[in-house]
Amino acid sequence: MLTDLTNDKKTLRNRVKGALYAALVCDAYGSPRQFKEKMATDRSASPDMEPCDTFRCGPGFFTDDGSQVLCSLDSFNRCGGKFDKDDFAMTMCRWLEDGYLSSMSRSFDVGGATASALMHYAKTGSFIGPREETLGNGSLMRAVAPSIIAMHEANG
Repeated sequence: MLTDLTNDKKTLRNRVKGALYAALVCDAYGSPRQFKEKMATDRSASPDMEPCDTFRCGPGFFTDDGSQVLCSLDSFNRCGGKFDKDDFAMTMCRWLEDGYLSSMSRSFDVGGATASALMHYAKTGSFIGPREETLGNGSLMRAVAPSIIAMHEANG
């Protein structure tokens, strides 16, 4: 379906921007429900944005997931639509250390595997380090929209 839209650049651009906005809005909507016991079955949840007690932030704040999507796009943008692993890692380290592209003045909701990998890269400049077992799926979620946007931008 995506290839059918490549001839209509405006439609494709709007869809990929929609995917980015959806990622940020859904992240902000879901953050108050994150790590809650009844998250999947609670039908009483409000359709409105709510404050997030877990991260002590008001309504509408997206978490590490949204920040990392923005960091990916920032790196792709800076590198002409191409993936540069060092630029990407440095952008992510900037987010971790300084809160760059966070919805707050600092990074938060940082997973253990992410923090460990970024601290290892910042210290050694190497992507190969201690292996950490994780059950997270965040890397896939954070990579899809930025990759599609970068491919679209690179191809015209």
